[in-house]
Amino acid sequence: MKKLYSIIMIVVAFLFVGCNEEADLLKDSVIYTNESGDTELDKWIMENLTTPYNVEVIWKWEGEQIGSDKFSVPAQVEKAEAFLKAYLNAWIKPYEKVAGENFVKKHGFKQFVIAGAPSYNEDGTITLGFAEGGRKVVVFNINNFEPTNRAEFAKAFHVIHHEFAHILHQLKLYPETYKTISKDYRFDWYTVHPFIANDKGFITPYSMADENEDFVEMYSGMTDRTGKKQTYTVPKKDANGKLMTDNPDSIKEVTRSGFEHYIQYGEPIMVDMEMTEWEHYLYMLGIKNSDSAPEMLWWVTGYIQSEDVRTEGLSKMLAKEVIVRDYFEDVWNLNIRDLQDALDDAIEIYLSENE
Repeated sequence: MKKLYSIIMIVVAFLFVGCNEEADLLKDSVIYTNESGDTELDKWIMENLTTPYNVEVIWKWEGEQIGSDKFSVPAQVEKAEAFLKAYLNAWIKPYEKVAGENFVKKHGFKQFVIAGAPSYNEDGTITLGFAEGGRKVVVFNINNFEPTNRAEFAKAFHVIHHEFAHILHQLKLYPETYKTISKDYRFDWYTVHPFIANDKGFITPYSMADENEDFVEMYSGMTDRTGKKQTYTVPKKDANGKLMTDNPDSIKEVTRSGFEHYIQYGEPIMVDMEMTEWEHYLYMLGIKNSDSAPEMLWWVTGYIQSEDVRTEGLSKMLAKEVIVRDYFEDVWNLNIRDLQDALDDAIEIYLSENE
């Protein structure tokens, strides 16, 4: 039996829209099928993806390609075109630059299927993508792809990084030691708040599904973020890693419903620091700004008053990071720091060209 891996995210809301019985029906089908012959997009795909990379791209509607247990809608032609051009220029090309010309040709997806909407599941989650058989990938939600919005761009390509990492570890498994770092895997990961997932050493709640999802979520989380230095305004920490506030006596150990550990009160001392986006993410693990009092209250998960002031979650995350970096460098000759920079350069060019 083929093993499926899927990226699933929590459904926030459902919107049902009724039909007006008297409304005029569209005369032409919105579903593109292979019977219509080659379009300009088909010709572009053949020239730029199929011929050089030996990948079959299925963007016209073929329901059987997404599986009988998945539901979606056809991709809009303009969205499919924007996404596939981004896939070539801001995903394939950076991998080629860092890992060599033949890397994607040899290890990349051989069948690339796209669909317009996310697939809604019975448990209240949605599927955004899955890899199958070590070569096929299905990507949903293409109709919401925004080629001018960096955050939405990163969200869409997080799926691609995630599924590609699945394919690679199916070919050559990552070190078994990775599976020993965390023990809090659970089938109902979608019920876990992101803060709690972080506190337990998981980059996202979905990382808690199992060891494989944990590994590929770490990788895609790292490749989501640029490796270039920039200035961040962050709360200052002392030599032991504790937050520094305007009143050292304001730190209290207080439990909060829904969170597992402590809250730190007091106005934080803010400083400017040069760091990469990934370094900033790690620095801020366990530090959460309150929506109700952003200038006064910072949530700190983990045992902030213990001798080991670095949270358990951060310690696990750093241990996982080392294994992920070494695995991709040693096994695939892929330097993640270089890839972060190459991806960032390519994405900036792509976004500027689509403004």
